Amino acid sequence: MRVYADNAATTKLSAAAKEAMLPYFDEIYGNPSTLYTLGQEAAEHLLACRTEIAQLIGAADPREIVFTSGGSEADNQAIVSAAVNGARKGKKHLISTKFEHHAVLHTLDKLRRQGFEVTLLDVHEDGVVRVEDVAAAIRDDTALVSVMFANNEIGTLQPIEAIGALCRERGVPFHTDAVQAIGHVPVNVQEMNIDMLSCSAHKFHGPRGVGFLYARRGIPLTNIIEGGAQERGKRGGTENTPAIAGMTAALREAVDHMDEQKQILLLIMLHMLVDFDLQFAAIGLLGLLCLDYGKAEGSLKKKTKIEDCIFLTVISVGCIYFCIPFLLDYVGEHQKALSFYGAYTPAQLAVMEGSRSAEEATSAAEQILTHNTHLAEVYQYLAYGALEKENYEESFINMEKAISCDIYAKELYDEYEEILSQAEKVQGSDQSERRAWIRNKKQEVLKKSSSLAYELNERPQL
Repeated sequence: MRVYADNAATTKLSAAAKEAMLPYFDEIYGNPSTLYTLGQEAAEHLLACRTEIAQLIGAADPREIVFTSGGSEADNQAIVSAAVNGARKGKKHLISTKFEHHAVLHTLDKLRRQGFEVTLLDVHEDGVVRVEDVAAAIRDDTALVSVMFANNEIGTLQPIEAIGALCRERGVPFHTDAVQAIGHVPVNVQEMNIDMLSCSAHKFHGPRGVGFLYARRGIPLTNIIEGGAQERGKRGGTENTPAIAGMTAALREAVDHMDEQKQILLLIMLHMLVDFDLQFAAIGLLGLLCLDYGKAEGSLKKKTKIEDCIFLTVISVGCIYFCIPFLLDYVGEHQKALSFYGAYTPAQLAVMEGSRSAEEATSAAEQILTHNTHLAEVYQYLAYGALEKENYEESFINMEKAISCDIYAKELYDEYEEILSQAEKVQGSDQSERRAWIRNKKQEVLKKSSSLAYELNERPQL
């Protein structure tokens, strides 16, 4: 039997969602924008879906719901809209966090290149953004605060209601990427002081390719997709009525059975607690608690008390319960979550079996991570963080690490050259050696086999 355990990536379409979609393929298939009966029937159903979704998230008005192709489009429209609205008032400062989804971070990077100033807040060791850090970052020219509701990698929930209250008090629009939260935890946009919220259906057993953006009345939206007058003129393109119907049904089912689902997960956790090997849990988490396997090696040689094993087992099962698919590690002194994927298991097993030392196991894991795009992005964000502090040397080092992790990513080379140009302009320094390093790296890429490029979705050769 096939076991699927990555609902954080996508979910199977529920029976309720599938059943809700079927009539729109051969019965209510009209274009909602047309004036004849078949189209107006579709329009009525579309309004019913919009109204129900608004009720499910606590929105005041169905017109606050704009249907999109998914969470990424919703994130883009929310952030770009806030940036445009702010720029009209002379406000070009945007605040977010360092562990947002790429749909947020890459949009902010684009706006940064267009002249906006972006502040990315640190995430503390518990994976939570501090409200006081947000308060300290807000300025008179801040146009937006965007903090994800639930992190897509480590599963932590952020203090959304408190951050929303702070932003409301300071007069700053607040957006949250709630893609990983909607349908899994209670969400009420009014009670939580949320101005804009992004959602994607396929995270709660709805169809792929559909989502919505909640935008509180009074928040002007900038079009990302131009076209017809659909979605009150804010999102061109004929509405995907079958997918919207499926999304609505899936969201209703998820909200109605939220408590029941929590009970099921609790039973799974208890079952795993009985069967879970205590020593496995202790060894598996020592690397996490000691921050690296080198430090863990000494701890592994000590006799582990049974109560410590039980404690670690509970922690381990708790991690599984909250669907944390990644091992937390640290890059230098920066508290950053790295995506270790399959590299974690070989390193862990190597230590457990005693076939290799902790250092050798860690080295093996690092080799597996070569050309790991997620690790490259961590270094990329660290480089930008150092750049904000005008620490060019640290920025250079992290960009070189990023390129070494993902040598086929053309955008990394371009961004590195931009940073070098900035350093030359600000410091008057000579960066010819580093530019030579970039040229050599590009030549190295050209000499490599194209097989790796194919595995990496045919990344552009440089």
